[in-house]
Amino acid sequence: MKQHILIITGLAATLFACEAKDLGNELPDAQVQSDASNCVPGRIIYINGVGGNYIPGADNDPVTNTSSIISQPATLLAYAGKLSTIVSCVAAGMADFNVTITTTDPGDVDHHEVVLTDSPASAFGIGAGVDGISPFTCMDHARMLNFAFTPGNDATTVCVRALWLIGTATNLSHVVDCNGPMTGQEYCGDNSPSFLDEDTACGQGDPQNCQCTGLATQNPYQHLLATFGAACTN
Repeated sequence: MKQHILIITGLAATLFACEAKDLGNELPDAQVQSDASNCVPGRIIYINGVGGNYIPGADNDPVTNTSSIISQPATLLAYAGKLSTIVSCVAAGMADFNVTITTTDPGDVDHHEVVLTDSPASAFGIGAGVDGISPFTCMDHARMLNFAFTPGNDATTVCVRALWLIGTATNLSHVVDCNGPMTGQEYCGDNSPSFLDEDTACGQGDPQNCQCTGLATQNPYQHLLATFGAACTN
């Protein structure tokens, strides 16, 4: 299958294509939960602020620290900022969806891992100015691993980048509107980033068709609601 790699820079992202094997098992379509009694915990999203050792491979697996989008192994530094601030911000941005945000490695279970590291992208042999990398396959995968390079960034920027990686892992495209985390430009929203609940033009500056659907617009909030389901209520 053809795999896409999204590379995000300070103002925009560039799309590259390469051949790769399937990155994981497809998940069944998520259903929006309407009955709290039937609501079970949803997908685990592990915010990794401690770094680790990562190796290239055909799979994209946070359990084995294997990534299909890197070309050389690297030991990544921990995130030097206050991780609890980032996690609180990410949790607030994902509060309406049935996901579990954790800073504890879930171990050998299906989960999505967002690595926050103070290492630069050059640790993977990637050029300067790259802020994050993520697989982009137009499929849904039980396991996902992507990276945010955070040296010198403020908490809001790191939070936006983490939310962007979560959205990208569910096949959301960049959008022109800079008020949400899927922006393809410099984020211009407030200090509590959240996904836009409106049809907004895809693109990294000028409007262009969304990469997976071919449509002109997407609604990031509704897409995530369909993917993860609604948050369980007490």
